[in-house]
Formats: sequence, structure tokens, C-alpha cells
Amino acid sequence: MADNLTPVPRPRGTPFIDVDGNLTPPWETFLDWLYRAILAVLSGATLANNSDALGPYSTATNISADLYGAADTRPGTWGFTDYAINPITFVAPPAGYRVRVLRVYGNATAMPKLTTPAALPVGGYSGWLFGLQTTAPDGSIYADFAGDSAFVYLQGNIGPIPEVIEFDFDVSAGGLLGTDNVMRIKTATFLNTLGVPIHIEPSFVIVFHYEPEP
Repeated sequence: MADNLTPVPRPRGTPFIDVDGNLTPPWETFLDWLYRAILAVLSGATLANNSDALGPYSTATNISADLYGAADTRPGTWGFTDYAINPITFVAPPAGYRVRVLRVYGNATAMPKLTTPAALPVGGYSGWLFGLQTTAPDGSIYADFAGDSAFVYLQGNIGPIPEVIEFDFDVSAGGLLGTDNVMRIKTATFLNTLGVPIHIEPSFVIVFHYEPEP
């Protein structure tokens, strides 16, 4: 796997081409690389501040869900809605330690599920989301209309064309898992007017460590 912090040598002034074939000016690519480098430094500083931590360690995962559900009858909504939760349980840390997720990076993709070619409704669409949560209760002790258990929350919208969202987050502030060592991967669809299920598939790397109980 390539190190995404290592810039690729290119002649000065040469445009870069992203995965979609779009030209990206060199200065934009440099800023993206600089952001990732700063994020790596800050993550290192977080680790350095906890000298008793074990790790960091790294693992990768991929899950998928086909979501359609039922008609959404909540006020101000329409279409169909559905969700799925896939829990990941980390190996139990040594006595007196907890799992803290430090960083997650990868992508999440969503597409209409068509097992055979078919026409989709003109103007049809669906919202979709991907999130990571601890198993703490819903709601927030800090703010209304918020949730403290979620440390990643991404939302997208698709029509007939699939969508891919790339991400790279430092989640150390909210990534302390409960004593059950479980991280929930949540996917959902909403306002689906396409008439078919939505296939959602996140693939990402998890960087974590074991740290002393608070």
C-alpha cells in the first residue's frame, strides 16, 4: 500500500490527475499533502502525550449493506428509509486498559443495486450516510440535537450515478470505546425515491492503541 504522505516527484507546474481523471493544480495537491502531514504530526503528538499507551496498531475492514426499508413516515420526510449496524469487537486489551481509536482513513461508496440493467426514475435520488459510534447511549451531555457516541458522520446523495466519499480523520477526541471494546459501523439510507435498494460499502483503515483506564 502506498504511503499517502509521500509526494510523487513531478516536473514543476505539471498538473495532477485525480482518480476521476480531473486535472488538479499542483498547489491544491500540495495543500492536500500538507494537511495530511500536519494531521500525522498531530496524531503523533497525541500518542506522545500518553506514554503509557500500548501501540499504535493498525487494521483494515470492509462491510457492505443493501438498504431499502419501508416508507418514511416521519414529519418532513418522504421516500423510503433503512439502516444497518455492524459491530466490530476489538481483542480485549490488558487489564486496566481501554481501546481508543485514533485515526480512520479510506472511503465509502454508495450505488443503486441493480442486478440487471434497468431504467431508474428520472429525477430519482437517495440520501445515504456512514458513521462510526461507540456503544454509549444516544444523545449528548454537551449540546441538544447532538450525539456524543458518534465520532465519524458522513452523508451523501446519489441518483443513478454511484458516489464515493474519501476520508481521513483524527478521531482520538471521541474514539475511546466502552469497556465492551465495540465500535459500531452504521450505514443508512433516507428519502430514497429510486425504487431500488442502495448498496453501501465502506472500506477503511483503523489506527488505535490501548491506553490506561481513565
